[in-house]
Amino acid sequence: MPRQLSVVAGLRHWWRQADHYDWFADYLSARGLVGLARVITAVTAAGLALVAATVMLSPGGPTGTLDVTLGWAAVALAFGCAIVRWSIWPSKRQSVVLILALNLAIALFCQVQTDQLIGVVGATAFATTGISIACLHSAKYMLYNVVVATYIGVLQAVRAMGETDGHLILAALGLVLIINISVPFSVQSLVHALGGDVVQSDRDPLTGLLHRRALFRQINALLLSHREHADFLAVTMIDLDKFKVLNDTYGHSAGDDALVAVGEALLTAANGRALVGRVGGEEFMVAELCETAHDTGLSERLRAAIAALPQHITGSVGTAVASINDVPTDDFQDLVVTLFRRSDRAMYEAKRAGGNQIRHTVIDLPAIPVSGADNLPAGNRPARRTSD
Repeated sequence: MPRQLSVVAGLRHWWRQADHYDWFADYLSARGLVGLARVITAVTAAGLALVAATVMLSPGGPTGTLDVTLGWAAVALAFGCAIVRWSIWPSKRQSVVLILALNLAIALFCQVQTDQLIGVVGATAFATTGISIACLHSAKYMLYNVVVATYIGVLQAVRAMGETDGHLILAALGLVLIINISVPFSVQSLVHALGGDVVQSDRDPLTGLLHRRALFRQINALLLSHREHADFLAVTMIDLDKFKVLNDTYGHSAGDDALVAVGEALLTAANGRALVGRVGGEEFMVAELCETAHDTGLSERLRAAIAALPQHITGSVGTAVASINDVPTDDFQDLVVTLFRRSDRAMYEAKRAGGNQIRHTVIDLPAIPVSGADNLPAGNRPARRTSD
């Protein structure tokens, strides 16, 4: 009985898992693998389309007018998925649409076959969409893919009984089920385990916020996956005023408590709409996608949240904003680095003016250099001690 309960608990945990899209895209982007992933998924879809086209041209392919039309529609749909995959890294929603479209293409191809054995064997192709789901999306899409693959495989196997050797049909169906269940689920288990390590290693041990490198990666991933929902990217730098005085007067333990409190205050002020990280000793960075270039509402909430803390500290806030509409995907890293530098400069202007203030700057696209990924910050830098 305990074993049965553990299996049920395991299935419940699997079903409730969040999708992997954001962190997996972040992981690929940080290692320069987005382009390779695009090529692999595009070539896979194109390969399926070529195989399907070859069968369609074969004398053993579909014969009826409707079946032929649907078969070529499946080929065209798979080629369309390949073209899109080759052209862009899709957002989360676009990725789901592309996977479901390829899933439909495979189902159509199998369904219209005159030789049902081809339809049974063709159902192994659902493993390609299953692997994509395993890497990027949640359990509900995985279950959908398995159900469709099983339905198509069993349906074609039943139709083939009596026309082909039954043992051969059962063997082919067994292959379909093994490949479509074991391979994607194994991949998903590995990806989920990897995700736990990646997410854990991305956190500052004191505040629990993203550290500098992880924050830059996640901003890049945010741009890749959500750019159609906003027109601008705003980066805010915050440096605590007179933090050295707090440390020297009350000790490093009090300083650590203040940093933790600031981190919590910034997360509360961001309200889940922005990425928040600690990028230096007493420096924090916040990034959000926004609709306008001149809205300083978040910056003011961040400043006010720090000032309201019982530790009696304040923060100098600098914000830089730029349009993302015309920025190529390959230039996202340069955009983020430029905004980081400009917001850092604005933050020091606020500090020189007395602190506990906001300085806001809007950057025109021509001001953004294209200097390559080498500009990405290497990691957490030491705390910058200022004269105040």
